[in-house]
Amino acid sequence: MFSHLKKLAKSAILVVMNAGGVCKRIFETILPHTTHHDDQAEINGIQRQIIPLEESERTLASRYGMGENFDPVEVFSEAKRRAFAHHHHSFEDLQELDRLNNLRLRVAELRLSGVHEANPRANEGRNS
Repeated sequence: MFSHLKKLAKSAILVVMNAGGVCKRIFETILPHTTHHDDQAEINGIQRQIIPLEESERTLASRYGMGENFDPVEVFSEAKRRAFAHHHHSFEDLQELDRLNNLRLRVAELRLSGVHEANPRANEGRNS
């Protein structure tokens, strides 16, 4: 939940920064401000969660005969196909892969937000 509040705070600050003036200073004072250090700490925590899930993904890829150089999307698709095709098949594999995907997306979001904070011009032209 806290990460959602941080994201909301960042969004509000960015909107106000674009508007400029006194509002910017008010929002920076009221809303919690995250730093690159906060984002990096969150990335590190997520990466620790990802490690065992990636091991499960490799195990599934091997079980599905995909070899060592597999496509994670194909592993997810096969797990989904098997989960829905066989009533006795557990949905746990699919849930783990979905969790892994969500964690990977979160890391990508954090890294992207760090790039945009470090380079404010990276957002220019995106809202047109």
